[in-house]
Formats: sequence, structure tokens, C-alpha cells
Amino acid sequence: MFFLVKYCKSLEEGSFRGRSADFLWMLLFGGTLLTVLAPFVSIEFLGSSLTFMMVYVWGRRHQYVNLSFLGIFNFTAPYLPWVLLAFSVMLGSSPKVDLLGMVAGTFCCVQALGAPQHL
Repeated sequence: MFFLVKYCKSLEEGSFRGRSADFLWMLLFGGTLLTVLAPFVSIEFLGSSLTFMMVYVWGRRHQYVNLSFLGIFNFTAPYLPWVLLAFSVMLGSSPKVDLLGMVAGTFCCVQALGAPQHL
């Protein structure tokens, strides 16, 4: 829940400043996409996937923010979803939930924010 609130607030106040309808559209689009894809990968609870979607979008919009994971190593924001995915796999969780959120985040980035400059 902490990640969802933190990164939603940051996106709404930063990348989507003055564009609340676009932010709502991105959330609805991502939620719908998660709902449609969930039965194909046998996921019943989509809260974690929604959180990963928002973390993924935030990381893509804040490419140069430096982060640290548990004080062990440093990385930039686009790698945050991958670091969290690796950590949850090390703890024994299935990667399906996290990967579904990252797939939805990729579509949300392209749909709501436009294709990346380097593509």
C-alpha cells in the first residue's frame, strides 16, 4: 500500500501535473488490462500487480533518480521493479504477479505517456 500511495502521488504531482483526467485514464486502462490478463495467468488478487504497474511507470518517468536497496547496492529508478521482482523471488514468491504488473505498466507508459524517445 505504501508503494502505491507514494508513487501515485509522485506521478500525479509530477508527470501528470494539471492532467488529472489523463492520470485517471491511465489507472483505468491499467486496471482494465490487469483484469483482462489475470485469468490467463491464474491470478485472483491484483493489488500487487497494480502496485508494480505504478512503480514501473514511476521508474520510467524518473529515469535519473538514484535509489538504494537495503543500503546494499545503488541503482537508478527504471531498475526498481526488477530489483523488487528479484527480491520477492528470493523470498519464494511467484514472479507472475509482479511480471503482470510490469507488462501492464509498459502498456500504460506507451498509451498514457507516449512512446519512449529511444524507440
